[in-house]
Amino acid sequence: VNVFLLENRRIKEQLDAVDEKLLIASDDLEETTSKYEGIKEEYERIEQEIEQLDEAIPLLRKAERRSALGHYGKWQKTRRGLYDAVSVRKDRVFDAIRYYDQIVRGRKLAGLRLHVIWKTLTHQS
Repeated sequence: VNVFLLENRRIKEQLDAVDEKLLIASDDLEETTSKYEGIKEEYERIEQEIEQLDEAIPLLRKAERRSALGHYGKWQKTRRGLYDAVSVRKDRVFDAIRYYDQIVRGRKLAGLRLHVIWKTLTHQS
């Protein structure tokens, strides 16, 4: 009878330990399931955004072609004088570089600044 009671007690302790492990595992499962659902919703949202962007690509290409920003965009910009920056003549660029290379102070600096402003306003070479 003592052996039976000892065996019964040992089995009950093992059962309690298994119940505790089951509770921990079920809590972990709940947490993992909720995280999975959140990730799944985020993935579906991103997938919908990608689909919307894919649908918009042909419309964007059509708009680029109509606004001359597509295949012949650079040619059109050059034709209008807007290619990647403001169009400036080479001699003006070299003049500006020469002015910046000089170390001047006072009246001479003010005179150079006024000279550059005057050339810019009057478009003289």
